[in-house]
Amino acid sequence: MDMKSLGDVLDEVVKNQELVTFGYNEAIDQVENEIQEAVNKIQLVDEPSIDHESVFTDLKKKLEMIWPQEQLEQSRNELHESFTKYQEILGKLFDNDVSKAYADVDFDYKTINQIIISSLYHDGLFHIADVFLQESQVTDNVSLRTQFTRMRYIITALRARELEPALTWVLVNREKINRNGSKLVFELHRFQYLEIVQKGNKSDAMNYFNAHLKPFSSNRSTEVMKLMGSLLWCGKLETSPYLKLFSPDKWDDLVKELTKQFCNLIGVSLKNPLSVTLEAGAQVLPTLLKDGAMEIELGNEFQFHPVFTCPVSYEESSEANPPVMFDCGHVFCQKTVLAMIEFQNNVHLLKCPICRPVIRHFRILFF
Repeated sequence: MDMKSLGDVLDEVVKNQELVTFGYNEAIDQVENEIQEAVNKIQLVDEPSIDHESVFTDLKKKLEMIWPQEQLEQSRNELHESFTKYQEILGKLFDNDVSKAYADVDFDYKTINQIIISSLYHDGLFHIADVFLQESQVTDNVSLRTQFTRMRYIITALRARELEPALTWVLVNREKINRNGSKLVFELHRFQYLEIVQKGNKSDAMNYFNAHLKPFSSNRSTEVMKLMGSLLWCGKLETSPYLKLFSPDKWDDLVKELTKQFCNLIGVSLKNPLSVTLEAGAQVLPTLLKDGAMEIELGNEFQFHPVFTCPVSYEESSEANPPVMFDCGHVFCQKTVLAMIEFQNNVHLLKCPICRPVIRHFRILFF
């Protein structure tokens, strides 16, 4: 049973759930229409010929005909069966015993607690971090906390369309940001200029343009010319061809770029490292449980540290002891591989210690 089969069963569950929902909604709509029609008849007070009792009797008969009790119960049972089948397959596919997916090592709980604290700071969960600090008795990283607090303050202001905190920060870090090849400085000044144009003060807009945007004319001439053109629509940008320069998507991009540059300057990952570790672990755990240690392809967002630990010797790879991958997909350090080679009948014999086949080819991996 593979992940594709599991996906097919899940699709069946979703389809049955949609059918059940559609059936109930359709029946409810019909019932609602009949009840409303009966209410309308009763409210016709000027029609003495209308018998209220007959209206209710007629409504009861119609509702009994409309409500497809057996059909709905059958659809519900099919949904329950498909969901039960999905749970059974899921249980067979994933081994609950995760102990064989990790090495029995002593954890440095102090370091782990510090990583958790940093992750909480990274996500702006300062109140939770305070509680964790108190319970774990870890020394607070005041500098890191201060940096993330400032970043959250700037980002919150940006989302409220307040540019001043971000402009103050880039003024101090302008050279480092530009060395990274980022457009952040230009983008912040562009938004500030457009804010001034939108307020209708042409003189202030020209002064701001000359002071902060004109220096970008040599390497961003096209964008600078568009900004000059927007001045013709001073005070009415919402009706101009330049409205897209001020769109919400542009503000979202600005927040993302500032977050990226801020994290880069303080030397932390843009994405929460602990979240990345958990996501990567969730992806590789099924394979590790099934096949043991082997090379597993992950996306670039999960590749941070060029270190491999041999599952046999528990030694970290190095230039002198690089990781080696067998043709079966399992990976070991080179020293371990050399120690595993046997000499039988004048032939060098090498078997994988995990899946046991004879290995004919292997190659060095480069991280």
